[in-house]
Order: sequence, then C-alpha cells, then structure tokens
Amino acid sequence: MFGIVVVALLLTATGVFAWTAPTQAPPNGNVAPPINTGTTDQVKNGGLSVNSFAAFGNAYVQGNTGIGILPSTVRLTVSTNAATILPIPPLEENRAAIAQFASGDNFPTRILIDTFGPFAAGIAMRKANGTAVAPAALKKDDAIANLAGFGWGSTAYSSSARANIRFQAAENWTDTAQGTYIMFETSRNGYAEQVERMRLDPSGSLGIGTPTPTAKLTIQGDGVNSNFRILDSSGYVRMGMGSLYGLSMNDASNNSVTNLSTSGGISFINATGGNVGIGTAAPAARLDVAGSVKVGNGGEACSSSIAGTVRYNSTTQSMEFCNGSAWKTLATTN
Repeated sequence: MFGIVVVALLLTATGVFAWTAPTQAPPNGNVAPPINTGTTDQVKNGGLSVNSFAAFGNAYVQGNTGIGILPSTVRLTVSTNAATILPIPPLEENRAAIAQFASGDNFPTRILIDTFGPFAAGIAMRKANGTAVAPAALKKDDAIANLAGFGWGSTAYSSSARANIRFQAAENWTDTAQGTYIMFETSRNGYAEQVERMRLDPSGSLGIGTPTPTAKLTIQGDGVNSNFRILDSSGYVRMGMGSLYGLSMNDASNNSVTNLSTSGGISFINATGGNVGIGTAAPAARLDVAGSVKVGNGGEACSSSIAGTVRYNSTTQSMEFCNGSAWKTLATTN
C-alpha cells in the first residue's frame, strides 16, 4: 500500500513540474548571462545586495547614494555616524545641497585632500551666469563663492549662515576685467542675523565697519566699538572717537602713559609722569618747546583756578599774567 502512495505522489509531481519546450529556435529567446559574467547590459528592477563591489569602467548612479548610511535627500551622503538618517540639509534661498558628510558623534568631520609634488592642495569653486550648456559672464556684485557656517539653535538649524566669507565680483566680467572683493559677515550675540563686518576691496584696502574703505585701513565705529588697539606684553596703543580720548598709550596695567584727545572741542596732550616735548625728543621740563611760542588771549577772567596763566594783550601790545585775582602786565626791560 505504501509503495502505491509513493508512486502516485511521484506521478503527481511530474505532472506539475513538467518540462516546457522553448518557444523559439536557438539562439532566439536566450536569457542574458548571469550578472557576474558577460558584456551585455542588464537591468534589474529589484534591489541588489553584494558583500563587495568594484567598477572597472565608468559608473552611473541615477538616484541618491549613501555610503555608510541609507541614501538621504541629497545626491551623495557619506557618514560614519550610528544614526540611520541625518538631519536634512537646510534649503537656503531655494538652493539645496547635493552632498552631505558626517562623522560619528563627538568626532570632528574632516575631508582630507592629498597632493604630492610641487603643487599645493586646494579647493576651487567656479561661478557662471546662464546655464551649464551656455555659460554667461558675471555681473557686478554677483556672488562667486562663499564659505558659510550654520548652527543648531533650540529646535532647528539656523535658516541662513551666521558666519560667512563671500567672494564677490566687483565689476562686470570680461576675459580681461575680473575684479573681485571679499566680504566677512557675522551675527552679534543675542541676534540671529547675517551682517557684513569687514570688506577687502579690489585694490587691497580693508574696511572694518564700512564697505567702502578710503585708505589701506579704514575703521568705521558704530558708537559701541569705536576704537582699535595695538597690543603687546608691555601695553597697548588705543585710538578712537570717544569723548575722553582720541589716541592713548597705556602700560600693561592699563595706566595711561600718553593721551592725545579732544574733550569739549579742546585738544590736549597728557604725558603721565613725564615731560612733554614739542620739537625736541628730550624735554627738560614739563613743557619744553624748541622754537617760538605764540600766545593769544582767551578772554578768561583771572581767578585762582587759572593763576599763573599768561596771555598776550593785543590792545596794549604787552604780555600779561594772572596772579589769581587780576591780570598784570609783565615787566619789560630795554
């Protein structure tokens, strides 16, 4: 009985998996060779997983590619991070990123470019108006390239760069006229902004606080930071437009050594602890003038506060001094 059942099952299986003859005579209707052999182009609609892959000719990827991570919204994503997806790159001024790179958490992301021989490694960026098929010349103030820094706030990345270096066209470009300038932009503490702070113009002049430098170095104060300093270990020189100083030299303890400033419309020189020389580098008194001194008449009333002051009285054509209560004519000898 058992033998009859086995024979019946074999006959049934033979009927189900019966061989089907080719519908065309050879070589018509042949199936392409397996994917690992042959030179015939093949298309596979489903996924393909391999342990390793090598392309010995050109490679073309039509969609997005992920290396170390699933493909993202950009054309190329390279990551060593444990996350399966990365934050979506920002869309700034309708410009989407085409590549995204990330390292593991708490590790810096670095892109290394090696060069061997007499040339330096570098990153080159190009810009043209028009299209890739029909490029057109740059126009004045066109952005050529920029290095931008974004950051994460409380809930998302900043919508635009908060630190930026822009390379701009300074004129309408031709093959022989290609002027440029560089803009440096930052955001103040407590603000979310992108404001130009410094510019290097086409002639090499640097403007801090102004986009139009009128000398090799032009500094435009904003009422808050209206001075600049030159420092070393022994002190500093400060120049500004404040109400208490114009130019001062201070020691390492911030004590004023020399102060040339304007207060209330009056210019003065203050050499703390030393003598002031005009026309001499070695003053022998608090004020040592190597040359003639012209004295005018300020019209002040003589008082104890200006005792010792001298003036020239043009009416009497004589020198006078204040004794603390009245102007007196200086004695003269023939």
